[in-house]
This record gives sequence, C-alpha cells and structure tokens, in this order.
Amino acid sequence: MAGTTQRAGTGTSKAVTRRTAAKAPAAPVVAELVDDDVDADYDLEAVVQQRRDALGHDGDMVTFKQGGAVFEFPHPLFASDEWKEGLAGVRGDVAFGHYVLGEQYDDFRERGGQSSHIALLIDQIRKDAQAADGDGRPTQSSTFSRAQRRRQKRR
Repeated sequence: MAGTTQRAGTGTSKAVTRRTAAKAPAAPVVAELVDDDVDADYDLEAVVQQRRDALGHDGDMVTFKQGGAVFEFPHPLFASDEWKEGLAGVRGDVAFGHYVLGEQYDDFRERGGQSSHIALLIDQIRKDAQAADGDGRPTQSSTFSRAQRRRQKRR
C-alpha cells in the first residue's frame, strides 16, 4: 500500500511504497535426495539417533517414579515444537507442573510430588544430556565454538 513519509528535518513529503511484514519464504531445498549419493555435512536423523543412544533413551518420553507410581512427560530434547511452544506460554510453577504432566498432575501431587520437583528433574535431564557423549566422554560447552576447535587443531 502506498503512503507518505516526511523526511526528518526537511519539511518535505515523499511517496513511498510500504510492504507489510510477511513470513519469510521457505528456504529452497539444496538437493533432493534420490539416493544416498548426495553429500551433506550432517545427517540430521543420525545426529538425533546418536543423541538418543548417548542418553540411553529410545523414546520421546521421560519416565520417573514418585510415591510408588510411574509418570511420564515429553523428553525436552525430543518434544514436538507444538509442545515447546505451549510450554513457552506457561507462567508459574504450578501451571508448569500441570502443563508438563497434564492429567497425571493431580495424582503426582497426591503422591507427594511438587511442581518444583519437576523443574529439578528437568534440570537433571539437561545436565545428563550435557554430561557425556556416546563414548562416555564429557561434552564441550556450547560456547566452545567451531573456530576455537579449528585453532586447537592447528597447534
């Protein structure tokens, strides 16, 4: 849509074309896989599977015991984008507990669980995910950049 804009300090108006903010177009596919002959830096499915293997985790759900019962919720690394988007909108510890455990939350509370315990568990899951790779070696922090690794190789 066309509109007018006044230039600061000039007192003159200039017709400009304004564009409404639009969603960025999807990036084009670089190469369509017909068979395995297309090279890429990473195979994302293999990376995800390696992480699952390193964590000893074969599914998308975390299970834990509380008060003699087993509860579950989506693993933070493998949860769907929709679940994570919903989680981002949660305000407060109790609402967090309800969101993470859903219909299980009341039973969890009756068995002595608290919403803060779920936060502690998720923190432990995060630490475990950072603690070791598939070979049991400590992983490097996310601040350890690719450039730093290259510099170390040159030495």
